[in-house]
Amino acid sequence: MNDAELAKAYDYGMPLAELRQRYLKLYSGLVYDVLDEMKLPYQALANDVKPIELDWMVAGAAYTVKMESRPDVDTKLREYRLKMLDHMKPGMVEIRDCSHDEQAAHFGELNANIIRAKGCVGAVVDGGSRDSRFIREMGFPVFCRYRNPVEALGRAVVTRVLCDIHMRGALSTGVLVRPWDFIFGDLDGVIIIPREIAKKVLEQCEHEFAKESESRELYRDPSLSPLDIYKKLGKL
Repeated sequence: MNDAELAKAYDYGMPLAELRQRYLKLYSGLVYDVLDEMKLPYQALANDVKPIELDWMVAGAAYTVKMESRPDVDTKLREYRLKMLDHMKPGMVEIRDCSHDEQAAHFGELNANIIRAKGCVGAVVDGGSRDSRFIREMGFPVFCRYRNPVEALGRAVVTRVLCDIHMRGALSTGVLVRPWDFIFGDLDGVIIIPREIAKKVLEQCEHEFAKESESRELYRDPSLSPLDIYKKLGKL
């Protein structure tokens, strides 16, 4: 991607802010089911990628980051990382591929402050996070595999930004995430929605959500037969 392409927000067919707010009314199980019906069953991230706070949700466009385990401190790469933050747009979610490292904390409170100032609405880390007390006080949604106090500086470094990355998956060894793919996550996990179908998936989810609400009320009525309801609605 050149600078012009990086600076341009992806066109979802509606404003990103509206897309985010409508997704935040949904839940990950429903989003996954719709993708599964579209023959896209491998979009869920690994089972242990969870929010630091149980009630946190995240929804937004992917700002992708690739990290690698390195013992040295590369000043030029750090400067590159900071410069590339100028391409972060409000409503983006920083998502980090940490190259399967499971020793350091790849995200912390300082990172959260920097990217929130750019309009970032959350972070998803295929690795570790730290400074949890301060992140919780900020109310900044962070999803990660684990938490520990180990400093990443000198152990891991950002090598690329706004590039294609691969996150570990629930049903696969890798889930492709591209810049501006849509990220949705809650307590049950995180799902990657290809940017080209983010609006279509949303609209189908909203349709299914309305049907679920109807069936939920019917199934709560003890005077009605669950089998009769199922035959009527075709949904459990």
